[in-house]
Amino acid sequence: MSEPNGAGRFSLTDLAGKAKATTIKSAAVRAGSDNPFLLSVKESWMQDREAKDSGWREVEVPATMLDELIASMRSLSAYFGDTGEKIGVHLRVEFYPDGAKEGDDPIEVGPGRFDEIPRDDRTVWFKYTGRDRMKRGRRRTAPPQQAASGQVDVAEDREEDSELQPA
Repeated sequence: MSEPNGAGRFSLTDLAGKAKATTIKSAAVRAGSDNPFLLSVKESWMQDREAKDSGWREVEVPATMLDELIASMRSLSAYFGDTGEKIGVHLRVEFYPDGAKEGDDPIEVGPGRFDEIPRDDRTVWFKYTGRDRMKRGRRRTAPPQQAASGQVDVAEDREEDSELQPA
């Protein structure tokens, strides 16, 4: 039987001995200040602060670009967090599902349903806005019977259509 790594098998012990300290660049560092959406998100955030829900922007793209756009916007949100700016990024995508006919309304989904969008050559509308920074995770509330007795956190049964929650 032949060796899985060829005749010259390598030693994991030798490899581990060659390991040395290094650093990594987070997505925020790689795409932060150079992110082409940076100014647009900041302008959107300012508009949203003046009149709630008014800062939305939209760009028409092929669905094959969605993953790259989503990653870029998420890294931008991380960048704002790293720099201490109180800006979060909210995302939505509008698309026509398979079998849609002329005159049908497109479907709009949030981050929890991005995986439902086929990554093919169809056109989608990528929507984003800057909002006051949100805290990740589910909202926690004390049940009514325990609210008076102290601070007890219990997860709510309510589902959110956004990955970001109010701070």
